[in-house]
Amino acid sequence: DAELTEYINESVEEAAERALCILDSLTDSVCLIPLVDDTRHYAVHTSILSILSVQPSWQDCPLPEMVMPVGWLSDTGLPQGYTLNYSGGFLSLDRAPVSVTTESLRLTVQRLPVSDLSEDDDVQEIPAGYHRSLINGVLAKAYSKQDGEVYNPKKALSHKEAWELRLAEMVRRESRTKRRKTVARAVEMS
Repeated sequence: DAELTEYINESVEEAAERALCILDSLTDSVCLIPLVDDTRHYAVHTSILSILSVQPSWQDCPLPEMVMPVGWLSDTGLPQGYTLNYSGGFLSLDRAPVSVTTESLRLTVQRLPVSDLSEDDDVQEIPAGYHRSLINGVLAKAYSKQDGEVYNPKKALSHKEAWELRLAEMVRRESRTKRRKTVARAVEMS
């Protein structure tokens, strides 16, 4: 049923946006930016909610996010840092690369699903542990449809409240996981 699929996609997107639970560095269409000679501004994929790291192919350490100094638009060479413009949808490098042939940036991002689910065998992008949590989001939407046979405001409210509780738990769980990874990375580096 197309309507049910729409409710599922809406719930998946809401979970991904609020809990930031899709962590990705492997999807090339989203996370890989091949560098181009004399180009410092690169569009980022529209699914990206936040960029956690920018790993250049030419060094082991990620590039730092930085505030660009006056005159930065004339610098050339291998980039040493970047700045983000989320509203404009692009990443800017502190230097315009020259004579690059195979250099690239690998992003680690939190993002929305790249595509909607449409077939029964499509794979969910949010972590498997959250799949059952989507049920309350879907049912809240289904019971809220006023022109449908299943319209039931009490059930809609009950499932909406359960959905909000699950989303809050997802946010807490993802925050704890990210804090543990950050602490582990800091200990690893020291």
